[in-house]
Amino acid sequence: TVIGTEHGDIKSIMITSPTQSLISTDPGINVKGEVANSDGEYTVQVYDQSEVVGETSSKSSNWEFEKGSDWSEGSHLLKAQIKGESTVSENVDFTVDSTPPQISTSSISVKLSEDVYVLSFKIDDTWTDLRIINGSATIPVTSENKMEIIVEVPVKGLGNKVVIMASDIQGNIAQLDITEYFPEEGSSKGTSIFLSITNANVGDQISIGIVSLIFVLLCIEIFVYWKKGKLKEITGDLFTIGTWWLILTIAIFNGFTGLIN
Repeated sequence: TVIGTEHGDIKSIMITSPTQSLISTDPGINVKGEVANSDGEYTVQVYDQSEVVGETSSKSSNWEFEKGSDWSEGSHLLKAQIKGESTVSENVDFTVDSTPPQISTSSISVKLSEDVYVLSFKIDDTWTDLRIINGSATIPVTSENKMEIIVEVPVKGLGNKVVIMASDIQGNIAQLDITEYFPEEGSSKGTSIFLSITNANVGDQISIGIVSLIFVLLCIEIFVYWKKGKLKEITGDLFTIGTWWLILTIAIFNGFTGLIN
């Protein structure tokens, strides 16, 4: 503590909060301190690095400074000085860490695989506890790769709300509702099939596209001949084409993982 003198007494000032090397999750933390051997009212200037961030006045030995806005994320170096005097406190460094682990919403994917949904997403590696809240059930997550997460969520017993919950060592918590990525409870098989098609690989999607195109062309041909009144003339050809289309469809969908189980 740097000191001044007044009436033979040693005047001093110190910062009592935040404490040295504190990591705070509160970006609005106030700076508190004490002044010894000061008579009457005095004003304390608070510095962050070499910049004055504000001041406060007090008539007692205790003083408190409210910044009026949040401290920025990261490290800060504080000192306090009695205004107009050389009485200065020792430096106090502290860190603001109020940011919870960040989950990339654009990376979230849900794929149906037999009796489970395979959930994958990306998250920064600051988390120390990660879990999936599935209704009233909790699925703890452990992963060697802390930034790319893959977890299985059972199809049976899927809750009406699914949430990713992640916390870091400071206790900052992130919660992200991902219910919309799953089919609604009680939805039809068709919803699950649509989800599977949406998340299918490129090869499967191309195969499904080819089958769909052939079906559309077949329907168009039937309609054209029906309009011309010549449908009976091509019944045999249509039967042959339809049979081959059915065989092709069954072959493709049997090879489409996750669609027919």
